[in-house]
Amino acid sequence: MGQMSNGTARDSAWFEALFRQHGNHVLAYASRPCPAEADDVVAEVFAAAWKHRQTVPAEACRGCTEPPPTR
Repeated sequence: MGQMSNGTARDSAWFEALFRQHGNHVLAYASRPCPAEADDVVAEVFAAAWKHRQTVPAEACRGCTEPPPTR
């Protein structure tokens, strides 16, 4: 499977909090230039955030209970 299967429960909780905090904002931003593709843009943005989760700054997710995962 993909990168998601390698994540821990902590990774998943952090990612869920990140999505809850920023998902609607990313969707609103993506809807302006390309409403028909906005959902795909959001999926790609958060797929990239998951893939690079070790390098996302802690302040990127104020609602997260823990800092970004480290390996």
